[in-house]
This record gives sequence, structure tokens and C-alpha cells, in this order.
Amino acid sequence: MRVDTGFKAAILHRQNEPLAVQKIHMTTDLKPGQVLVKLRCSGICGSQLGEISGKKGPDPYLPHLLGHEGCADVLATGPGVTRTKTNDKVVLHWMKASGIQAETPTYISSDDQKVNAGYVTTFNEYAIVSENRLTPIPKDFPDEMAALMGCAITTGFGIVQHELRPQLGASMLVIGAGGIGLSIIASAALLGSVPLIALDQHADRLGIAKQVGADHTINTSSINDSTPAHTSDNRALKDAILSIVGSEGVDYVAECTGNTALIELAFDITHPKGTCLLAGVPPSNQPPRFKGLELLLGKKLLGSCGGNTLPDEDIPRYIKLIESEKIQLTPLLGEKILLDDINQGLTRMREGQTTGRTLIDFR
Repeated sequence: MRVDTGFKAAILHRQNEPLAVQKIHMTTDLKPGQVLVKLRCSGICGSQLGEISGKKGPDPYLPHLLGHEGCADVLATGPGVTRTKTNDKVVLHWMKASGIQAETPTYISSDDQKVNAGYVTTFNEYAIVSENRLTPIPKDFPDEMAALMGCAITTGFGIVQHELRPQLGASMLVIGAGGIGLSIIASAALLGSVPLIALDQHADRLGIAKQVGADHTINTSSINDSTPAHTSDNRALKDAILSIVGSEGVDYVAECTGNTALIELAFDITHPKGTCLLAGVPPSNQPPRFKGLELLLGKKLLGSCGGNTLPDEDIPRYIKLIESEKIQLTPLLGEKILLDDINQGLTRMREGQTTGRTLIDFR
């Protein structure tokens, strides 16, 4: 199928600058393993803020498209595609599923500039996606929740079920109540973590944490007026956590902010035989420091890449949980914006004015 119709996309031309919403078009037939989709909804993950700001360092692929979690309709499939077909409703995700890993697409902007893209992008009205970055879902499953299956929910649930695997009744602390942190809390509550503590600097996010299963919440913005909350030696913050779990520390800690000081706090507050998992990405120029002896004595430090999610298996399982009302994840859904308003939405995210996952509505 030939696809060369222009459509809108949000393009990152330069780091630390607003995205440019402009027309792009496709200029080639679908290649083996490629799938053409029309977006219904996209989530905005905090990692996109990091891409824009250069958190991981200089970006060699500029200009390029962004977005890695979404819900879409399949319009056409390239040679060799077997996992999906025309008219399917699909989740777009960045973790690999089965199927072909196709060649990444290239688009052309309205000013004839080459625009790069990865195996999946979702800040665009239409996209060419690699077969192994999409999973078919029931047509009646809500678009907004489906979009979060691309990253927030699958990563959070995967962290708990595939990586931390907490023992029944073990204590857990989740630092950062964004989309992934809230999903970790919901999954840990389902598995019976006690006490389950959420830590964040925004009261409204902590309110959502309570809704999805947190037993206790700690607001870092008010824990100590004289000492900044985001310092690894904040005694008052440590004391607030230890007063809930006991003097030895938390059995399982998940750090989701990428804040270097909070990463160090997460490791420090973990029980000597407990597990600390890092889901947030620290700035490339601010590496955290840890006490190596504690690792030798039995404390575990893990990093998470998407919660080791297996999209083929996990997405259908989580959909069944939601449909059976075993878990209530509606509070994770944040404000809806149009693609034209994406820079305003990103600004509100940076300034902490949003709760839940910000969603781009393409309908």
C-alpha cells in the first residue's frame, strides 16, 4: 500500500526547545514487518521530558518523532506481518513482543526535511510501526486505558510481578507517584504488600496513590521546612519512613523519579536484606553513589527496563484484570489534550501541575 498523505506530528528538532507541530508525510510502500496505524490516543511518559531536555546526553537522531505508548487502528500491513491485520485495534508499546522487528521508518516534513523515527512513535496522527511493537486488543476496551498499556501500566505491573516479586505482607515504598509509580502501587496492593507507602512532593498525586492502594503517603515538600526534601541526608524524611516500617528499613523500594538524591535515599532506606529497584533515569552528569559493602552483605540493587514486560502475555492478562474489576486504574488517567496543545501539556507536566498520565486525544 502506498502512503504519502500528509498528517500532523510533533517533532523534536532541537533539545530543550518546544516541539514543532507540523505536517509530515510518508514516501515509501510498507516494508516487511511494518504496520500502518491511525492513532486513537497516546500517553505522554516522563521519559519524553528527558528526551527533550537531553537527560541522557546529546541526541544523535534529530529531528525525530516521539512517543512510545498508544492505542491505534491498523490500516495496512507490510509483507510477512502475521500478528495483526487490517481493522484490528492495537496497543503500541516500546517493549518487544513477538513478530518481525522491521526497519525503522523515515518521514519527510512539510519543508522537505528528513524526520527520523524509532520502531514505534505516537505523537503523530498516523505511524508506521514495527510488528513487534504492537499487540491486538478487544475493540471495546477503552482507548485511554489501552494507551497506558504501552508503558505505564505494563512497566509498573512488570516491576512488581516480574522483577521485585514481593513476599506476601512485605513492606514496600514507591518514590514518585507518576504513571509508573501509581501502577507499581496498584500491583503491589493486589499482591498484598503491607505497609505500602507512596512518597511524592504533590498532594494530589498522593491522593491518587491512596485511591489505587497505598496505605500511607509522605509528602516530601512539607516533611522538613529547614532542609530540602531532595537531599540524601534528610533525617526527617528517613525518620518518617522508618516510623512506619521499623528501624531496619523497607523490604522493597521502587524509585521512579530519577532524582539522584532520592535514588540514594531509596538505597539507604532499603532493609539490609531487602531489594531496591531503580525505574527512574538519573541525569547523565549526576550519577548516584552507593555503599558497596551493603551489596556484599545482602542488599540487592536492581535496574528495570520496562518491567521485563512480555507484551504478548502481559497485556491480555492486565486487560482481564481491569475488565473483571479486580483492579481500579481509572485514577491513572490524567488530562486529555489535542496534539496542537502538546507543548502546553508538556509544560504542565514539568511544573507538576498534572495528575495521572497526560493523554493526547486524536479522535
